[in-house]
Amino acid sequence: MRFTFLSPFIILIFIAELHLLFRPLFFSLMIGKNPAPVTCLDLNRYGMAVLCPRPLEPGTRLLMDFEGKYISESRVCARVIECHPFQTGYRVSVQFSYCLNKKGYSRAVDNALSRIEGFYNRFAN
Repeated sequence: MRFTFLSPFIILIFIAELHLLFRPLFFSLMIGKNPAPVTCLDLNRYGMAVLCPRPLEPGTRLLMDFEGKYISESRVCARVIECHPFQTGYRVSVQFSYCLNKKGYSRAVDNALSRIEGFYNRFAN
């Protein structure tokens, strides 16, 4: 997965490979050239929650690329819904934008994220 955060003041990039055989899903938050570990806490077709070492502002826009052996979906738009202290960092709730209104709905994105959710749930238990 590659996550690019678009904001007027900050650009952040998440980079990860989609290894759904492992729970939890780990990836790195790239801020400049300094990677920081990030853990996927939950994932479904409407959004995801991650444990991040630093806070992200609600409203921060994201572009995500999901890449795996059987699934590839690029430029999935999303945004940070909320961020609050959790365990050793911050729980960041992310909502995918494709399902927010009829105009932005994409069946291809919905199908790809549904398949990713299925893999995640199968291997998360």
